[in-house]
Amino acid sequence: DLDKAIEFHQAALLLHPSSHSGQLRYLNNLTNSLQDRFKQRGMMSDLDETIKLHWAALLLHPSSHSDQSSSLNNLAISLQARFMQWGMMSDLDETTEL
Repeated sequence: DLDKAIEFHQAALLLHPSSHSGQLRYLNNLTNSLQDRFKQRGMMSDLDETIKLHWAALLLHPSSHSDQSSSLNNLAISLQARFMQWGMMSDLDETTEL
């Protein structure tokens, strides 16, 4: 179930330091599960956590990294989703600044 998947993804992140080569993959897996749960249950805390984790993913690799564009895109999509829920212009502004 989705809650268990999120729990396991969180545990995987805790077991590996941020310098571990799989860290980006673990972050991505967790954000995917959190986004799915947000879509199912509408819990804003899941979307907020997703945005926080997308920022963390961006900080893990330099701007020249091949995953940079995907991380930026994922963050923009999550910020746009939060804007659609709350209508906070700061989220929309943030997407245009990325």
